[in-house]
Amino acid sequence: MNQENLRPLLTLWVKPRETTRQILDSNNSKFYICLVILAGISGALNNAVEQGAGDEQSFPFTMILAMILGILGGLLSWYIVSLILYWTGTWIGGEATREQIKIAFGWSNFYIILTMLLWIINILMFGQDLFTSENQNSTAIMYIGILELIIGIWSFIVLVKMIAEAQHFSVWKGLGNILLTILVVMVPLAILGGIISLLILSF
Repeated sequence: MNQENLRPLLTLWVKPRETTRQILDSNNSKFYICLVILAGISGALNNAVEQGAGDEQSFPFTMILAMILGILGGLLSWYIVSLILYWTGTWIGGEATREQIKIAFGWSNFYIILTMLLWIINILMFGQDLFTSENQNSTAIMYIGILELIIGIWSFIVLVKMIAEAQHFSVWKGLGNILLTILVVMVPLAILGGIISLLILSF
C-alpha cells in the first residue's frame, strides 16, 4: 500500500508508524479532535457503569452528564497529557514539536470508533440497567469488557509506536517516553494522597 493511500482509522491498527508519519507530514485533518471527545465520553460512561450511577439517576440524565463530563474531561486530559508527553520526551532527546505530539496523541484514540460501537450494543441491550449495580456481573457485560480489554492492550502498543515515530525514537524509547509521563502524573498524586492521609490521621 502506498503511503498516500493510507487511511488512519484503518491502517493505524496494522501500520502505526507509517500512518503516523503520513499524518504528521501531510494530513491537516482535525478529525482527531472528534476522537478525543469520543474517548472522553467513553471514559465517562465507564465511570457511570462502575459507580452504578443508574441506581439514583435517570437514564437520560446519566447519558447527558456523561456527554458533558466526557467532552470536557477528554479535551482537558488530551491537552495536559500531550503537554507532559512532549515535555518528558525532550528529556530523552525527542525531536517532535508540541503540535506533533498533540496530533499523534489525539489520533492514538483511533480505536474509540470500535469501542463506541460496543457501547451502542451495550446500551441497546441493557438501557438503564447497564448503569445499575445489579447488572455489574452480567455475562454479556463481562464478554464486552474482555473485548474492550483486548482493544485497550493493542491500542496501547499502537500508542507506543506512534509516539516513537513522532519523536524519531525506537519502540523501547517511545515506551520510555510514555512511562516517564505516567511517573510525572502519578508521583505528585501519590505524594498529595500521602499528605492528605497524614493530615486525616493527625486529627
